[in-house]
Amino acid sequence: MPYIVAIKVNLGPYLKYVEPPLEPEPVEKHHVTILYIGDRKLSSEVLRELSEKIGTVPPFRIVFRGSRLYPSPAKPRALAAPVVEGIEKLSRIRTIAIEVLRRYGIQPEDRYLGEFSPHSTYARIRAKPTVELVKLLEKIVKQTSRIEVEQVVKHVHIADTAMGRYVVVHSIALKTQ
Repeated sequence: MPYIVAIKVNLGPYLKYVEPPLEPEPVEKHHVTILYIGDRKLSSEVLRELSEKIGTVPPFRIVFRGSRLYPSPAKPRALAAPVVEGIEKLSRIRTIAIEVLRRYGIQPEDRYLGEFSPHSTYARIRAKPTVELVKLLEKIVKQTSRIEVEQVVKHVHIADTAMGRYVVVHSIALKTQ
């Protein structure tokens, strides 16, 4: 089962721009992956230390603005809203998680360890690239350029993402004042 460190989000305002052949990502699956751990289930000891260390981060605000094609505009498979504010806190949580996991001999399987581009997918692109699809994607990117969604992050999750779902297996409350 693939495990991730993530936060739950809601990109509902973006969904009104999704039209066929794009497939909307259900709101219950909207999240920002902070770190891809891999198929290794974490021990209670590791979860306890992750909770202690990540739990020292105070709640914070994140903002999504606009849309991007992932993994690239040349071969898009998803439309996602990039995080434009709050990246430094997400990066801090990511660094903490990597340090804790490595201390226990766990190497995260994250392909993007060197580059962190926090975002949340709101639509899947399964259709073959056509001129019409490219025009539709350009239109959606333009239409969503002014959308801004703000959320307060109060919890970080260890989630199981097997079979395209998002199941919280451990929740970490962020430090309250």
